[in-house]
Amino acid sequence: MVDRLPGWPVVWPFDFRQVEFERASEATGRALQTQVRGPYLETMGFRVLRGRTFTSREQAEERDVAIVNREFARRYGLGPDPSVQRFRPVGSKAWLTIVGTVNDERHPLNGDPMPAFYRPGAERVVPYLMLRASSDVSQPVRERIWSVNADQPVLALPRMDKIVGEARAPVRFGLVLMGTFSFLALVVAALGLYAVVAYGAAARAHEIGVRMAVGATRRDIRRLVLAQAMRLAAAGAVGGLAAAAAASRVLSGVLFGVSATNPMTFCAVAAFLLLVAVGAAWHPAHQATRADPMAALRVE
Repeated sequence: MVDRLPGWPVVWPFDFRQVEFERASEATGRALQTQVRGPYLETMGFRVLRGRTFTSREQAEERDVAIVNREFARRYGLGPDPSVQRFRPVGSKAWLTIVGTVNDERHPLNGDPMPAFYRPGAERVVPYLMLRASSDVSQPVRERIWSVNADQPVLALPRMDKIVGEARAPVRFGLVLMGTFSFLALVVAALGLYAVVAYGAAARAHEIGVRMAVGATRRDIRRLVLAQAMRLAAAGAVGGLAAAAAASRVLSGVLFGVSATNPMTFCAVAAFLLLVAVGAAWHPAHQATRADPMAALRVE
């Protein structure tokens, strides 16, 4: 049993308690507090890295003990053996003795490890019952609860992946929306680049006719048109990359798990636009070299 659903809600930093340490490199800090009862840590798959879990007596008597996670011990400099340390939530009179260390709990939105500690809680403050099962056990659990107390309401029995999915839904929607508009912006930029380069190449039909009339080969003409188009596209790509690098400072605060200056992404977008420019210049240049040079010379 537990007093909050893991991962929901966690709104940094409002769900975190201010704590103070008896002996540590930092005098105070903030950590996510969770009150548990029964084999909650084992049910959720936490691994004991140092020390031990709560004994049944500690839970029954709600003793002043705590289990911290690895990020808690690392961030607040508790040393390789945190069990020799004590701390207390600000406003509480009881000092909590650390009896063990478990692996990290991660924030459901950005995946960062969160400093957290767990302490024994009373049944009245741990309303959530966590179960580990390989199949749907909703109805048997309800029947078991109602066999003990027929008036006990059972509001819901959601799966853990659904709980985490609901926590991430607003961010996922924003990312999908941002990705959609980014893709549309890339398509519009590609169409605009294609139109400009194709028009510029087609408008040079008279010049191409003159060059071919004085001995230029089709290969020379195609190379000339493509080179000029590539120079124009390369100048635009350099300016775009510089602008994107400057704008990445604004985006860095809303990106999780990736760098705002990912060189692979920058290179891929620049290469795509350069290919669009090549394709835009190739077709008009190819069409112009197939025309009769004398006919092109007569075009005003």
